Amino acid sequence: MSDEASDDHYRGPEPEVEQEEVERETFLSKVPEWVPVLGAGFLFTATLVSFVALLIVTYLLITQNYVGPLAPVEQFAPRLLLVEIQLLFGTGFQAAGVYLARRRTHWGTVLLSCLIGSLVFITLPFTVPAFILLGLGKYHFSLSTPLDSVRGE
Repeated sequence: MSDEASDDHYRGPEPEVEQEEVERETFLSKVPEWVPVLGAGFLFTATLVSFVALLIVTYLLITQNYVGPLAPVEQFAPRLLLVEIQLLFGTGFQAAGVYLARRRTHWGTVLLSCLIGSLVFITLPFTVPAFILLGLGKYHFSLSTPLDSVRGE
């Protein structure tokens, strides 16, 4: 009997791991935990900004106090109604994105809510960093995703 055969701890040669796979995993795993948290904070700030704008436009539509001395009412009412609808959808999607980002689920939906929220142009300074930071935090989202969501059950 050889020494290798009598050794109970011998398991054979180590399996080879592809170098590209190791580099990709180490890059994503090096992203610290605070990155997606900061991204969710930026998205929350964008939600607050668009919500305040929604309240202002709603107030202007209700009171019809948006007319200056040179502009008739008929010119601004349809435009403000479109702005109201855009702010309503943008704020709703951003709020859903914040909720999912805090739970660390549905990474694609969170990024989609960042993109839809960026259609409200006043929130661009907040949605662009949120998109970048949440995009880098995909590794943390995949760690928190329940297995039944991954399998599609």
